[in-house]
Amino acid sequence: MADEISPDTFRVWTKRGESLDKDVFRKDRGNVAEVYKKLYEILTS
Repeated sequence: MADEISPDTFRVWTKRGESLDKDVFRKDRGNVAEVYKKLYEILTS
């Protein structure tokens, strides 16, 4: 059982090695909202 599943609580990478988790924010690697939107689109497709 889990109370939260989000990009802030686990690591997510694409097959190309692109980070889609909180490291985007921590390491200033782009727009967090855009990355989380991309992750949402992948998970809901």
